[in-house]
Amino acid sequence: MYYHDKCHSLFNARPPMLSNRYCQCPLPLDLSEEDVYGDRERLALAIAKLDSNGWNTNGQIFTTTWLRALAMLSP
Repeated sequence: MYYHDKCHSLFNARPPMLSNRYCQCPLPLDLSEEDVYGDRERLALAIAKLDSNGWNTNGQIFTTTWLRALAMLSP
């Protein structure tokens, strides 16, 4: 619980007891680092391939996949 509490507060940049009502941070898109740091066309193509919730549809697990899952499990 301590680990999840600290990850949640670090990821959202807010104290853990501060309600989501007063502080909201959207989840990062589930993209690879190559897509994020590549050119704009590659990024746009990768974003177009995401599902409606921002998850990748090719079944790969990226760094942001773990961050998204951890942020969703933290509350």
